[in-house]
Amino acid sequence: MMRMHGRMFGMDEAGLAAAYFRYLATFKIVVIVFNLVPWVALQIVM
Repeated sequence: MMRMHGRMFGMDEAGLAAAYFRYLATFKIVVIVFNLVPWVALQIVM
């Protein structure tokens, strides 16, 4: 899979691995924020 993506985006495997981890980290932060903010708002209202 990495070979195919590397050819598609013109990246080597090290750069591709870094891009994968950056994407996963960003996704995780977004999920946490979008779940945490409504909870905090509910705690403030109650």
